[in-house]
Amino acid sequence: MTAVAVLLLVTTDPVASAVDTKVAQQTTEQQNTEPQNNESQNREQQSTAPQSDATEPEQVADQVAEWIGDLSSDSFQLRRESFVKLWRTGMPALSAVQAAMKSTDKQQAETAATLEVLIRLNVATDNPTESANLLNELTTTPELALVKLCKRGYWSVANQLLEFNNELLSSLKSSPRAYSRMNALVDEALEQNQLDLAWPVIRQVLPYQQSLWIALQNDLEKPKVDLTDPSVQAWNLFIEGKYDEMLKSAAPVNLKADLALRAFQWQAFKDPDLMAGVVGRRASVGQKAARAVMLEFAGELAESEAIWDAILPPADFAETEKTPAEKTPAEKTPEDKTPERDSEEAGDEDEVVDEAALLAAEALRFRSEMVRTDRATLETLERVATDPANLDRLLVSMLLTGRAQAVQDYMLENAPADAWSLCLTRGNQAAAMTALGLAPDLSNFDRWLAKCRADLHSDANQFFDRAVGFRSAVLLANNLQALGLTERADQLFDVLVSVCLVSRQRTQNYWEMLATSMTRAESRRRFLDIVTTNEMKLDENIRDRILSILYPECSMSAAVLFANGPMVKDEKGRPSKWEALEQLYLYNREPFEPQANKTLGTWLRRARASLSSSDELSAMQLGELALLADGIGQPELALEFARESSQASIELWAYAGKTLQDRGDLKSALEYFSAVRRMDSGHQEAIVDEANTMLMLGRVSEAAELRKSRWLRPLMVYGGSSWFTVARRLSEAKRFELAREYIEPAFLLSGVDDSENLTMKQPIFVATADEFTRIADELKEVELSADLHRAMFGVLLSAQKTRSYPVSVYASLGSKERTRRAILAARSGDMAAFERHATVAEDLQPQGIELVEDTFHELVASGNQATAEKWFARYEQRLLAHLEQWPTDATSHNNLAWMYARCNLKLEEALEHSQTAVELSPHSPVLLDTLAEVQFRLNHRSAAIHSMQRCIQLDPRDPHFRRQLERFLQAAE
Repeated sequence: MTAVAVLLLVTTDPVASAVDTKVAQQTTEQQNTEPQNNESQNREQQSTAPQSDATEPEQVADQVAEWIGDLSSDSFQLRRESFVKLWRTGMPALSAVQAAMKSTDKQQAETAATLEVLIRLNVATDNPTESANLLNELTTTPELALVKLCKRGYWSVANQLLEFNNELLSSLKSSPRAYSRMNALVDEALEQNQLDLAWPVIRQVLPYQQSLWIALQNDLEKPKVDLTDPSVQAWNLFIEGKYDEMLKSAAPVNLKADLALRAFQWQAFKDPDLMAGVVGRRASVGQKAARAVMLEFAGELAESEAIWDAILPPADFAETEKTPAEKTPAEKTPEDKTPERDSEEAGDEDEVVDEAALLAAEALRFRSEMVRTDRATLETLERVATDPANLDRLLVSMLLTGRAQAVQDYMLENAPADAWSLCLTRGNQAAAMTALGLAPDLSNFDRWLAKCRADLHSDANQFFDRAVGFRSAVLLANNLQALGLTERADQLFDVLVSVCLVSRQRTQNYWEMLATSMTRAESRRRFLDIVTTNEMKLDENIRDRILSILYPECSMSAAVLFANGPMVKDEKGRPSKWEALEQLYLYNREPFEPQANKTLGTWLRRARASLSSSDELSAMQLGELALLADGIGQPELALEFARESSQASIELWAYAGKTLQDRGDLKSALEYFSAVRRMDSGHQEAIVDEANTMLMLGRVSEAAELRKSRWLRPLMVYGGSSWFTVARRLSEAKRFELAREYIEPAFLLSGVDDSENLTMKQPIFVATADEFTRIADELKEVELSADLHRAMFGVLLSAQKTRSYPVSVYASLGSKERTRRAILAARSGDMAAFERHATVAEDLQPQGIELVEDTFHELVASGNQATAEKWFARYEQRLLAHLEQWPTDATSHNNLAWMYARCNLKLEEALEHSQTAVELSPHSPVLLDTLAEVQFRLNHRSAAIHSMQRCIQLDPRDPHFRRQLERFLQAAE
């Protein structure tokens, strides 16, 4: 029987709680219809409830014993009355109650435990109404009752109720509202000017690891834990930063390995037992490879390479002649060149079969041309292919240690569909084309497109098709557009649209895939053209879903805004509501002039009225309308939307508070921030804003206590209302310093809420570490970012199914980690380490200019000018060769220009490449940003300012562009 059920025995109903005890008792006796009612009435007639000052101790003792026995009665009424009588008896009943706590009858023992706390701590029963209400709250919503207890000053009662009644504590921990109730308790402690009073209660609700971290950070009493438990001891040592002691503890090796990864104790993995905690003790090829990775992390380079020499032939790194597909057009000899093929589309069905066979043969030949790894290495991989987990671990380990070419070659031969994304990540467009069965020069594109159309239309009407082919075709279409091959891209887009229109089973899914993949720069404009052309063929539900995808910051109100919007002319001069919504989303007032304020204000108010009239208006929609109003320069309208909400709206209140704070209306701002805190203290950025407002008002001590209260508010580590969520929201708002305060404990403690579920722990850990890396990169914490990447790799290598993500993700993450290691090596002047890390980064992303742009000046500063120039030349030559083969690749033109600019070299060439990139992709703010930077470095200040203003028009939400514009304007003064 739970503690909640035990307490329910003594609870009066809400009506009875408003009258005195005698009337409540009489009413209950009259209404009780249980079979045991006569037993209760007879005993009540024989004796009255004793008072605490009874003159006959023996009589009291007898009655107390009888009442304690009745705590296990089958009669609800009798149990309830006995509880009240014992409570009123007070101290004379305490010893008997304490003895009953040891009863083998669970019901009696749990009820006695609650009574013991109430009697010992002298919770008064003088006021019948208060006592009845208190018991009612404890039984109906225990987490809320604890807050009420504390509000009445019974802090120690609340604490000990949890401490001595495990059932009540378990009930509280399992309650979905427990965290929010405990946050209310913190607010109550603030009201009483005794913040620390809340801690003894809250620390019992949290996982002990989280409770210990908070205690150490805020100089609070540590939680009471069983330090004889080796696992608990290890966690305590870890959180206290005593890593050496933690590693020497008797905790399970898997736990110590996990904690060593979180603490970045790489050298500790020299220990074979600790290594086994990550990769296991078996001797499969995959585990050996993972062991080699971890040994390199630990600094044991020779031992790591020895393992690789045993797994793969040393020839794995041997230089091989370029294949025809890798040669630039200028390098190709006549025998290298692929002959032109018939580009006519297939006719009858027999011809389609022949074409399919021809395409398959060509695809096999193209892939074999791309492979350059020695045969022995590929055979090694093929030998373990029958064990997917073993193969996955080996492939990922190879990627992380500079063997990406071998992985790519193996995948091109054995899993071409999976090789596509890896080839693109490595900048190898020719290999990416071959993975899909296309000739590197696209000479067989028309034949391939005919086969693609037939396959996609066939798949579209298969009930169980998962649209894998459609998804790949969408990615290829976008890639063709990015390469500037717009004619080919348009041909493929036309096929994709035709599939969307004819599909019977998944029409909406297809449109969603298309919309989701076409949200950047030129592809966005192309998609807007597609939906405008096909608008009359779109079901309303599909159209509304497309709108929500294209306009994520106003996804809830996009359909209503579209329906109520005016017409403006698009780039082709056609009146369009789509174009009107696009310009509103971009905060562009120009198309709505000369009466932009009136037109836009009326539009937003009309949308709000439409939502309200259909009873669909939500706080989230009002928030979206408020942000749009603010973006188009109508702050009064924005505040009007924010303040009119009759619902509890965290986002609106936070927005209103921030707006009023910026205006200097601090008292009003404080009211909104306080409302956010009391409604949902998971939005802890509003608590910081509230504290800052208090400081502005001179309420220094209150502000300090409020800021401290953040850590007493028991958010989860990961999930809905959690430290992780707060960190991500702050990161999205570009408040990186504050985000770091939350993501660090989320990383250290990730998984403690679900410590037994390894399946859940790994993705939680990886997601948290990934978010932490983004924050660390923004804060320029290079070593931290590198270590976080390694921690992710350690967890992923320990997984049974290592390849939880596409191999392209591992290649990208691996390149980032190696680049950061290279930066650190360049700073310290360790050229051997620099060359090692740079070589692996180059192998993973041969066209990834981040290595050069982030290390060039570090190398020069440390006296290694020649090394800096060598690596600059390698990447420059590779990009130039790529552009010779793909001259309309706007991204590569941009990357080369950005590398030139960041290294402050060849700025005239940078200007030429950047201008070409913008001409090829005029709707990309990223490319315009590069052009502006080059113009600024060339001292073309007016042009730079103009380019940056255009960036802001294309993406008004990114604060980077506004910071850049401010920088340019300051330099021009």
